Amino acid sequence: MLKPTLWRTCRVLANTRRLQILRDLVSEPDITVSQVAARERIPVVTASAYLRALNARGLLGVRRTGREVRYSVRADPSVADTDRLIEALLRRLRSTGADTTALERTLTAFTHPRRIAIVQALNDHAGGVQDLCRRCGISAPAMFRHLAKLETRGMAECRDGCWRLTRPRSAFGRRLLAIACGR
Repeated sequence: MLKPTLWRTCRVLANTRRLQILRDLVSEPDITVSQVAARERIPVVTASAYLRALNARGLLGVRRTGREVRYSVRADPSVADTDRLIEALLRRLRSTGADTTALERTLTAFTHPRRIAIVQALNDHAGGVQDLCRRCGISAPAMFRHLAKLETRGMAECRDGCWRLTRPRSAFGRRLLAIACGR
């Protein structure tokens, strides 16, 4: 199993098909790889790869019965914050119907380790770009790219040259931000 980190988990989750698979597992827990493949109209090998990726992030429980492997949404207690993440994710998946665009967009704010570092630095205190570059060890061009992504995702804002965290509009965004900041 890979070392589950928030950015790796968000990178796996920021995918329409994987989010739909999670929704399938919520509506019908304990289904097989073949059943997932049939529901999603994808090859079994693809369904298996997607399920393994979600499992490696600590988001699924696995039960083997003979030759069948059955999956259900269940937080791995050995992986920090997966219970909080799953709770928020499932609440959001249940409330948004079939569209996962907003959910994917929120997740992409946290799909890079540098953005997590920036969020943590901003959680400590607001600062200008040069200050953030120094504190995070990131070049100015890279800092501007990551701050732009955080800003368009509603996680950070700049006022008078000073960057600070914002309060995301969605409960899911607020939960991700809290997890990223260690709250």
